[in-house]
Amino acid sequence: MNLVPWSHVESWSCVRCGSCCIGTTVQLTTNEWLRLTQLYGFGIIGQDITGFYLRKTINDQCLFLCRSSNDWMCGLQHIKPLACKLWPFRICSTPRFGKTDEAYFKYGKEGLYVYAYPQCPGITLGKPSNLFTYRILPEFLNIRLGFQKEQVYSTSKLSFSLY
Repeated sequence: MNLVPWSHVESWSCVRCGSCCIGTTVQLTTNEWLRLTQLYGFGIIGQDITGFYLRKTINDQCLFLCRSSNDWMCGLQHIKPLACKLWPFRICSTPRFGKTDEAYFKYGKEGLYVYAYPQCPGITLGKPSNLFTYRILPEFLNIRLGFQKEQVYSTSKLSFSLY
């Protein structure tokens, strides 16, 4: 998959298409593995030499991808893995995917390299907007660095009522 540097992204918002949950392997941290197996059992987890990951259905989609009307939703919203919270961005401490200068983002004392999967339908390519640069991207960085857990700008704006 070809990734693009953050500086080529005008904006991003979740459009609830579910494409992030189809064909993607969700790597888990050890804490995520523990929490998920305690809640759902060992059958939802796979393991290989790279570590733990969420198993998928026979259709190659996440076990927790749920359909609601015309939208897709995450059934793990309350304990969503870090890899899912960061989608469609890859945030690295080194320029792993090229275009070093364009991917570099100075954030406080950190220098990070931020890339995006342009296949995500929520990505609009172009010159970064102020909303993207000063609200959306910093939230992804805060989540990646462990400064923030709750998602505001980096998730769907789905609202629903039980009544």
